[in-house]
Amino acid sequence: MKKWLWFLIGFFAVLIIVGVLFFVSLTSGKVIGALLYVDGGVVQVDSGSGWQPAIDGMELSVSDKVQTLEGKATIALYEGEIIRLEPNTQISIKELSQQKITISQEAGSTWSRLTKLGGVAEYNVETPTTVATVRGTGFGMIVSENKNDLLVGEGTVTFGFKNETGEPVEAGWKGTIASPLVKAQMNQEEKDWVNGQETKDIETLKRIRDKIINKHGFLLRIIKKTNGLTDEKIKTELNNLDNNQEDLDALAKRAPMKIPDLDRIVKITKKIRDLQTKA
Repeated sequence: MKKWLWFLIGFFAVLIIVGVLFFVSLTSGKVIGALLYVDGGVVQVDSGSGWQPAIDGMELSVSDKVQTLEGKATIALYEGEIIRLEPNTQISIKELSQQKITISQEAGSTWSRLTKLGGVAEYNVETPTTVATVRGTGFGMIVSENKNDLLVGEGTVTFGFKNETGEPVEAGWKGTIASPLVKAQMNQEEKDWVNGQETKDIETLKRIRDKIINKHGFLLRIIKKTNGLTDEKIKTELNNLDNNQEDLDALAKRAPMKIPDLDRIVKITKKIRDLQTKA
């Protein structure tokens, strides 16, 4: 049996040993609504007391603002959805629930990946004049002084002025709003940017998966000690899992207990496989 499967089985077998109450306390931890990763450079957060240096791995709440200056950042929403901020970008979190997420983008360039892994029903990116609404796709939003550009990498995005009915923009197309909506196929430079963002999504999903596993730090240390596993070995086995075609659902059923975190790990791994196939 593969080491990664022993790792998962061992992880949840220990839960039985330590008792039901301890099991509940460890596995029922909340799903974090918004978690900020600092990808490099200067990133700042304003939680109501002015701009402060961002801390990698910090939680964000409704009304929090993030600006990247010359830096880059990624926000993981409900352990599955992603918004990535390019340099010189500013956003704020306007609404944050699994029913609806609304991001207000004041300036700069963002990339949003809606995987549906976080259970989010509706996702919106608002600019000062426009709104893009999706229920599962990948798209970029570029806000400049005179216009807004929407670059759709996957699926369909409804795009238009605020308080008006938007129009659908399909994968491979760009929507530009300066006065009316103008649609055109993306040029090669825009396609390359979108493809690069989709590759980064894979790495972000791996970071989210690691975060879920590491939530159970006490049990993780026990499993590593009893099975002779190191962080590097675990990373290698997870990468192997991402690149083979074994039936993840069948393998997960062999684990002693079925809990949400195991199901979430399986779904994230499936999405990583899908994006790698597309790339």
